[in-house]
Amino acid sequence: MSVLAIAAAALSAVSTGVQALSEYRQGQYEKGAASAEAQAYRMQAKYAQQQAGVEISAQDIAAEHQLAANRATIAASGIVSEEGSPQFVATASADEQRIIDMYTKYSANIKSASFYNQAALTQSQGEQAATAGELGAFTTVLGGASDIASSFAGKPKFNFTTSPTFGPWSTSGGGFGNP
Repeated sequence: MSVLAIAAAALSAVSTGVQALSEYRQGQYEKGAASAEAQAYRMQAKYAQQQAGVEISAQDIAAEHQLAANRATIAASGIVSEEGSPQFVATASADEQRIIDMYTKYSANIKSASFYNQAALTQSQGEQAATAGELGAFTTVLGGASDIASSFAGKPKFNFTTSPTFGPWSTSGGGFGNP
């Protein structure tokens, strides 16, 4: 075997190794980027919940101020606020505020769930990219090893579609329609 053939095999091995490493690292990079993006989505989900809590608190304080102002107006008018219309208005206002709070919580839960779902999807895509990188690296190594082995054996690489003994183009039988 000539020095040139050995050098070519060595260069092929190095090329295969570099390509395999590149595919593996690309998959790992995509996994890391997807993980960071998923973490950002999870943080947005928590923020949506916290924002809803702050909004509910602000709405409750505003409602309490409005109820206090209503009570002061009713007391200044001399109407008894323990029964009748004033009591009904106060109860209705409190009920309305509870409904607003529930809607705000529900809206935040929907938004938060959307962020958590997007985080899970992004994380899954990152895992798939890492797996694809690992498989790509593995197949590159196998292909490179096959090329090197073929060059040492002095035979061309096997190609199913042009092989003289296999497939529909067979001249020695065994192909489609050739018994």
